[in-house]
Amino acid sequence: MMNMNNVTTLFRLIVVSVCLFTAGIVSAVENRSESVPVLERLSAVSGESSITLHWQIDSPQQLRSLKLYRKEYALPVRRRNTTEGEIERGRLIAEPGSDQNEFVDTGVESGYYYYYRLLLSDETNPKGKLSSPVIAAVKDSEPPKEPVIREVKALDEKRFTISWQASASDDVVAYRIYRATRKGQPQVIRIVNLETRKTKTLSEVLQYTGKAESEYRYAIAAVDGAGNVSGKTEYRWLRMPDRIAPRPPSLLQAEQDQDRMVLSWLANRENDLAGYRVYRRDNKAGSSFKPLHKGLLQKTSFVDDRIKPLHAYVYRVAAVDRYGNESRVTRGIVKRTTASGEAVQVPERFRIDRGKNGYPVLSWRSADKRAAMRYIVQRSDGGDFVSISGLIEKSRYVDDSIRDERAYRYRVQAVDTQGQFSVPSKIVLWTGGRK
Repeated sequence: MMNMNNVTTLFRLIVVSVCLFTAGIVSAVENRSESVPVLERLSAVSGESSITLHWQIDSPQQLRSLKLYRKEYALPVRRRNTTEGEIERGRLIAEPGSDQNEFVDTGVESGYYYYYRLLLSDETNPKGKLSSPVIAAVKDSEPPKEPVIREVKALDEKRFTISWQASASDDVVAYRIYRATRKGQPQVIRIVNLETRKTKTLSEVLQYTGKAESEYRYAIAAVDGAGNVSGKTEYRWLRMPDRIAPRPPSLLQAEQDQDRMVLSWLANRENDLAGYRVYRRDNKAGSSFKPLHKGLLQKTSFVDDRIKPLHAYVYRVAAVDRYGNESRVTRGIVKRTTASGEAVQVPERFRIDRGKNGYPVLSWRSADKRAAMRYIVQRSDGGDFVSISGLIEKSRYVDDSIRDERAYRYRVQAVDTQGQFSVPSKIVLWTGGRK
């Protein structure tokens, strides 16, 4: 049997052996960790014509090789949600030494993003381990040259196309399309990213989102890879076409002046009005309306010098906008020419007085020497003139249908036995109400 001294000695030997074995394992692990190079930092600094890469490696003496890879993406980068595993390694651009911790890449240009990665290999990992990427772009503060706008053209009521000549700068990656009202500030309505930089002329089809019948101005600006924006092109104006016809003209009148018929009407107020078209037909069955002129009339009057004596005509007028939409024609006005071609004279000395009962009394004198003249009195309370008398033979008329505290305008026309009207007289104003 072993005595206590031997047991104590044996225990001490076991403890010493365990300690020595543990120390050996720790030492081996520490020696193994020192033999694995670790990339602690990879960064990039952008310059105007180069990108400088910096890195720091722990235990660089254990490196077997160090390789630098680069992959470029033209701006704008179209990848979305790119993960580390999806970024391609790119091509090898340098093999720095183990004592090197910087590389200046001069083979870069504006308009690209560059992804850099280091590949470290040692004895334990001959194939190497690829680092996470660092991203950089060339610093650029100079804006690109302006493009040249060529055309802004409507395709239909909802779409239009805008075309332009590309900027002369090589680093352009996108274009901005601006829109503005006549007095408003321009707003970006579309960004056109380039698929290729070799395109010299570009065009874009856009959906029209502006107000109907409004006119807008459009311009283009170029954007380079660093985000610099060129000046805007000159503005081009566009009004989208519509299919809304203008209103028919109002108050069409026709008066004979010797051997011609003078027509007149009130002007339309549409912003896109292009002109007017006058139609005529004979006042008999089977006759159809035909335009009396080529093109469109810009004035609100027309002289028909192709009339015959003792002949009846029906006239109509329509308004036309710049897109070819034609209004409904006015109600036909029938005019019978006289044998002599002599026009009916306008009544003279047209005046207004207050009668004993407070009503306005209108009076005039005939200027026409022909007998059996009749007259028609017209009144307006702010709108169009309307007949209030019918045909009367006397040259005096009392208007007993007025309302208190309302202003009225009056005029009178003479009518001969053939139904020929004179030009309306001067207008007189009634503001007195009824007392």
